[in-house]
Amino acid sequence: MNETLLVIDGFNLLSRCYFATSYGRDEAALTRNSKGQFTNALRVTIQKMHALIHQYEPSHIFVAWDVKREDTKRKDTYEDYIPLFNGIFTKK
Repeated sequence: MNETLLVIDGFNLLSRCYFATSYGRDEAALTRNSKGQFTNALRVTIQKMHALIHQYEPSHIFVAWDVKREDTKRKDTYEDYIPLFNGIFTKK
């Protein structure tokens, strides 16, 4: 068996799925669970993860979730990582 690691940026995937399913849409059109909680982003995230698993058939899966920016070690490991994203979500 060929060992393959599938690495997923969980926060990025969840964020993309959230905006893909909710941006510009009325709340009434978004999927909810029986308690009325929105599940649109989670539903699409699971669908996308399932599709990735089916496409790549990995033997192992790693899903990384971000922590607060001050707590990340990316700056120490790769200084250019953070500046690449500065200002994307900042209001001008």
